[in-house]
Amino acid sequence: MIYFHLIDLVSQRDAVRQHLKGWTADDILAWLATRGQVSKITTSGPDTFLFESAIGCQAAFFFNGDDIVFIGDNTTFI
Repeated sequence: MIYFHLIDLVSQRDAVRQHLKGWTADDILAWLATRGQVSKITTSGPDTFLFESAIGCQAAFFFNGDDIVFIGDNTTFI
């Protein structure tokens, strides 16, 4: 198993996607929870989550099929 240092989910999104390719949403959430805090954000749309790394970088995201969709300031991107 490769240990992955996760500092900022948004800036590391391509490496995170590559590392987690083929994993289920539950497995991804569990993996993230070992590297920071994951909390569910109550919304009327898809289940949306907030990840905060050990150094305080935050990123909101949701799952769309096999993709993780990130929500940034004034932007949403895959």
